[in-house]
Amino acid sequence: MHRSSGTNNHRAEAAKLLTVLVSANSTKATELVQTLEVLGQQLEASPGCLECVVAREISGAPRFVLFLAFRDLQSLEAQLTSDKFRILRGAMNVLSEPAEFRIATANSALGFSP
Repeated sequence: MHRSSGTNNHRAEAAKLLTVLVSANSTKATELVQTLEVLGQQLEASPGCLECVVAREISGAPRFVLFLAFRDLQSLEAQLTSDKFRILRGAMNVLSEPAEFRIATANSALGFSP
C-alpha cells in the first residue's frame, strides 16, 4: 500500500479521482448506461487513466456513478478537454439531469496505490 509522505510534492504526484453522479431522464436509463459503458471503456484506454467503473444505484433507480482514476493531474486535465469527454458530456446533457462532477486526490485512500 502506498503511504503519504506528508510533503506537498507527494500530493502533486498522487492519483486523481473523478466521480460523475448522473440521474437518467425518465425512459433514457438504458440508453444512458450503454453510453456510459462504451465511453467509459474508451476513457479507460486513454493515456494516464488507471481505472474506469460505471455503477448503478443498488435500489435500481436510474442513478449512476462514473468513477475514473488518473495517474496524475495532467492526465485528468487532458481527458477533461478530450473529444471522448466532450462526447460524454454531450450524451449526459441529452440523456440525464444535470450531472455532478467531483475531483479528489487518492494519496490517502486505503488500498489504492497509484
